Amino acid sequence: MFVGKIVAAGERGAETYLRVYQAGESIDGHEPAAWTTVGQPGPSESTLSRIRLATGEGALFDVDELKIGMTWRAVTVAAPD
Repeated sequence: MFVGKIVAAGERGAETYLRVYQAGESIDGHEPAAWTTVGQPGPSESTLSRIRLATGEGALFDVDELKIGMTWRAVTVAAPD
């Protein structure tokens, strides 16, 4: 499972974070202190209105579910049946 975080903060631009979980690994109950990878902030003069997921040629994965939320818990806790 991949959990990404985008922080869009005015003059600092957008910062990106990605946490990769292996099959069977427990998902953190709170936002992790350490991320798998962290992107460098880049300048951004506009608000984010879209997210594009793209794969390289011949990529071997599918997106099963996409959650967008304002908190860690909103995107990591499974909805009740």
